[in-house]
Amino acid sequence: MTSIKPYYAAWLEDSDEYYVNSFFETEEEVHTFLEGSNLSVPLRESGVKIVELSKQLFDYLQEVITTKPYSLTVTGKGHQPTLPTIPYTELKYDQAKLDLREFLWKEMQEEDPRLLGVKNDDSLRFQPWQPILKETHSQIVYNQEFPCLSESLETQHTRIVEEDSRDLDTKGVYLTHLNGKQDIEPLTTSKVLSRRETKGTSNFFGVSDNATQVKVYLEKALEVYFTSNSVSGGTLYWLGKHLTRTLDYCGVSTKFGYVLLMSPIWNNHDVSNYGGFRWSKWGSYIGKYERQSDYLDHEIGLDFAFVWNLVPVVTN
Repeated sequence: MTSIKPYYAAWLEDSDEYYVNSFFETEEEVHTFLEGSNLSVPLRESGVKIVELSKQLFDYLQEVITTKPYSLTVTGKGHQPTLPTIPYTELKYDQAKLDLREFLWKEMQEEDPRLLGVKNDDSLRFQPWQPILKETHSQIVYNQEFPCLSESLETQHTRIVEEDSRDLDTKGVYLTHLNGKQDIEPLTTSKVLSRRETKGTSNFFGVSDNATQVKVYLEKALEVYFTSNSVSGGTLYWLGKHLTRTLDYCGVSTKFGYVLLMSPIWNNHDVSNYGGFRWSKWGSYIGKYERQSDYLDHEIGLDFAFVWNLVPVVTN
C-alpha cells in the first residue's frame, strides 16, 4: 500500500524542483531548521518556501542526500516512481431495479394522462462512450437533458474543439445527464462510495472537450503528486493526493473501481441568456478552447462541452 502521510521540505521557489538539503516529517521542524540557518534575509523574503511532499519523493531525496552529504541543495528531477493505475469499471444494469422502475412509471402514466405514450428511458441512462471524432460527431446535436436522445442532423455543422485519442480505452466511461451519478444505485448493481468510505475526497469533477483530456489530466495529477510538491504542483498535487488516498484505501478490493461520467452541455448561442451554464460553477476547464465569457451560451466558437465526474463505486 502507498503511504500518504505528508512530509515536508524547504523548496527554493522557481528553482525547477531544488530543495534545501534537509527534510522532516513536520512543517514545524523545517521552520526551526531554516530559522537556525542564519539566512541573510528574513525567511518570507528569501525565496524559500516550506512545502509538502509525498513519501515517495521524500524517500528518494533522502537517498540522494547520502550521495551528496555536503551539497546545499538536492533535486528530485531524477525521480521516476511507479505510478498507481486508476481502475475503471463497468456499470451493469440491475434488471430487478429496471422492472420496478417500469412498474412505477406505468402507475404514474395511469395517474397522469400527459405521460401516456412517453417511453421510460431508464435502460438508456448510461450510454457507453463513443469517442469524439470529426467523422462521427460533426453533425451531432446533443440533448442535454436526455443524452440518449441526441441525434445527427444533415444540416448541422458542429465544431469539434479536440478529438478523442483513437487509442482511448473507453471502459468505464459513460455518456449521461448532469445528475447521472444519482442514477447509479437506483439502476445498476454498483454502489457509489461516500467521502467517509473512501477516506478522502470522492467528488472529482470539471469541464472538458472529451474523455481523453480527463484521463490524461487524472494521470498527470498522480504524476505531479509523486514527483512535485504542494506549491509548484498546485491543484494537480492535491488532486493526485486525494486520488492516491482513495486508491490506497479502496484499491485492495477487487469490487472497487471508478466510472467516468460525461454529461454534454449544449451551446444554444443565445447571448440574451444569463441563466444557463457558467464555466465558473463546474470546476476547472481542462480543454483547448479559449473562453471569452462566463456563460457557455455567449461563446461564439464552441458548440458543446462536457461536465465530467469521476465516481468511486463498488459492485455488489
